[in-house]
Amino acid sequence: MRRTVVVLALLALFLPAAAADKPWPIKGDVVFVSAELVNVIFQVVIIGGSVNKESPVPACLTMTVRKVKAKKPTIIVGPASGAGSMRLDGDWRDRIHSSRPECEKYLATHGQPRFTRFEWIHTIDSHRVPTSTAPSD
Repeated sequence: MRRTVVVLALLALFLPAAAADKPWPIKGDVVFVSAELVNVIFQVVIIGGSVNKESPVPACLTMTVRKVKAKKPTIIVGPASGAGSMRLDGDWRDRIHSSRPECEKYLATHGQPRFTRFEWIHTIDSHRVPTSTAPSD
């Protein structure tokens, strides 16, 4: 019995440290992005050609991580429905959450981020804008 208690105590000490070393997010993770994005579904075939279909994606929608490129940094996410993808370039770490309530709280506090978009690529503005400015003398 004593041996079981010791093993459980050691597991309780080391498991959180091992979990903290795991990179997040990784491919397959469910995430919530605290930003309104644009989903682009490429090559919607119509008579006489094809066209890209764009649709707005509300903030804090359930998304799945499709790919992570840590060196860039780039994360490719898509709606849980599976249609379309959005590429997030730059440091989106503050905007990617593991739960909808956490995402909604962050969005309510910080608002919509500044980013540029070209087709399916969303590049976050890396320059931090001060939340308030003091009047000059």
